[in-house]
Amino acid sequence: MARFQDDQAVYAQLGRLFEELLADPRLGDRVRALGVVVQFKLLRPDSQITLNIGEGAPGTVEFGITQARPAVSLLMDAETAHRFWAGELALNVALSEGRISAKGPVATILKLVPLVKPASEIYARITGTEAGAAAADEDPAQEPAAEAVEPDAAEAPEAEAAQPDAAEAVEAESAEEPADAAPADEPEAPAEG
Repeated sequence: MARFQDDQAVYAQLGRLFEELLADPRLGDRVRALGVVVQFKLLRPDSQITLNIGEGAPGTVEFGITQARPAVSLLMDAETAHRFWAGELALNVALSEGRISAKGPVATILKLVPLVKPASEIYARITGTEAGAAAADEDPAQEPAAEAVEPDAAEAPEAEAAQPDAAEAVEAESAEEPADAAPADEPEAPAEG
């Protein structure tokens, strides 16, 4: 039997999670600090939850059709959303397996990761279940599979802009050659035969 019979059941549990996250004195400011509209498009049953936390927005949760334009969209079925927020499914696993499809700036999507564990604790209270271990084990430094996150064409430069730090780190490492390394232009000794 499906966990969610209709969109109203989704809003009663998952929607309430986001309302409580925004209202939480410890977490509300962290959620609003994302500074973009985040939308969860859910299937089976079809439903949509939008966190309107963009610049100038008061920080609201909207159910169903909205005028807010999302910077980040996450598409999944409602059962996957339940498992994810219950801490039973890690974000990187869900993305790499195609259970969650993400669209928007990679850097912004990764900012959601540190919110998973505290959100799982709230969700466990809402659903009367125990938060799973996957969220607790979530590694905020681990990036989701690149093919699972699809930046918008208009946002692609922002997604690419997040990447130069890694390139700079690689360049810095290659500039530091060990002292005992032989120069690259020194010929090798002939092999004795």
